[in-house]
Amino acid sequence: MERPHRKKTDVLNKKDSSRLTPNASRSFASRGFTLIEIIMVMVLLGIVGSVASMIIFQGSKSYSEEEIRKDLMTQGRLAVERMAREIRLAKCTASGNSCNPSATDITNWSSTELRFLDINYQGKGFRYDSGASTLTLCRSQSACSGNEDILADNVSSLTFTYFKNDGTTSAAAVGEIWIIKAALTLSRGAQSTSFMIEVHPRAFK
Repeated sequence: MERPHRKKTDVLNKKDSSRLTPNASRSFASRGFTLIEIIMVMVLLGIVGSVASMIIFQGSKSYSEEEIRKDLMTQGRLAVERMAREIRLAKCTASGNSCNPSATDITNWSSTELRFLDINYQGKGFRYDSGASTLTLCRSQSACSGNEDILADNVSSLTFTYFKNDGTTSAAAVGEIWIIKAALTLSRGAQSTSFMIEVHPRAFK
């Protein structure tokens, strides 16, 4: 039986195609990225990097603000607790069944400074130094300068107010003082915390 005769041109065409296909494949693989593709990748990486940096920055900022807030809260709480404890021990001068402060018991009662003698006859007081932004504990009845311990820094305001025994009327004389209030504010950067105490010295009656 006679075999079908293949044309010579068919054989050549198959050989040529077998030679061309790998070369074309290699040419496509070695072509790489176009300039537009590289630019698009760079833009996307830039966007991702910007978003990631913003998230990291905000997280770091929040952590820093929280640490500042904790520090201010700790300082302020310790300061007002110390003030309340010391003021509660303020001395008074007995007269019959009553005991009211005299000018020798409370020697200074301004809005930013309080100095007094405690029941153990020790001079005590508190002073706000606006220049240094500090609240100091005085260890002298007559003057604070040179006899002070810093209770808190970053103090932006400290105000003392003095009231009669009704708790609302301001005391006009030292002998009328029954309640002492103190408002303290600590600030650092954008963070600020405020504290308020109201103290009636135990000996006053």
